[in-house]
Parts: sequence; structure tokens; C-alpha cells
Amino acid sequence: MQWYKLLALAVLTAVFQITAAQVPVIIEDPKVEELIAKHIEFNKANAPKGFRVAIFSEAGNNSKSLAINERNAFAEIYSDIGIYMIFDEPYFKIKVGNFKTRLEARKFLEKIKNLYPNAYIVKDDIEIKVMLNSIGSEIQEDYNKGFQTPIEH
Repeated sequence: MQWYKLLALAVLTAVFQITAAQVPVIIEDPKVEELIAKHIEFNKANAPKGFRVAIFSEAGNNSKSLAINERNAFAEIYSDIGIYMIFDEPYFKIKVGNFKTRLEARKFLEKIKNLYPNAYIVKDDIEIKVMLNSIGSEIQEDYNKGFQTPIEH
């Protein structure tokens, strides 16, 4: 009967050791968090430069409602492209896209030229989506907070 208790104790010990071995413990230097925070601040201050396509610019009494209508019309056609409505006194402006190169912006401009004949390319701070795994989702959220966010449509 004694050996049953010893066997049970050995089995339980082995199970706990296997379970404990499957959960890694990560010990990180406290300065890692500080370094990540500095990196995020740097990226906010030095937003990546790129290009957007300006599709609307209007001043006047109805310029805001015209800009909203134009934004909504664009969103219906190109729902996957970022839309940025800004007020640059006295103008309401709509810029679209996050293009890293002028060539990418030019290709998109050619695509929409029939609908927006007065559209043109502008240099602007753009959003760059960083592909991270689920562990880095908090970093991704902080990273994106430093940039203009698209107006929801």
C-alpha cells in the first residue's frame, strides 16, 4: 500500500513539472518599458512622410457639409482607402490614401481621375500599419495613436 502512495506522489510531481515547464516565465529589464515608450514618442514626433491624394478643398458657408458629402461619396466607392478630412482655415480639405511613394499615389490618382478631375498629389504625414502578432497589439495601438486617424464613415 505504501508503494501506491509513492507512485501517486511521483505521478503528481511529474504532472506538475510538465505543466510548469509549459508556461515560460519572462523576466525583462525594467528599462525595456522605458525604451519602448521613448521609441513611441520618437515615432509620434517623426511621423513618416509619404503622399496622399487631395480630392476636395472648399471654403465658404457650406464647405463643411460639402466636405462631409464628398467624404461619404468617396467612402462608398473606396471603403478600403483611408479618408482624412481636415480644416485648414478657411478651407475644409479631404485627402485620401497612405502612399509611401509618389508612384503609388500617381497610380491611384490615375484610377480616380475620371471621378475627381481636380485631384492632385500632396506630400503628407502618413500612417504605416506595422504587422505585429497578438503579443504586440498594445504596441501597435500606441504606435498608431501618434498619427492622424481616419474619420469614421
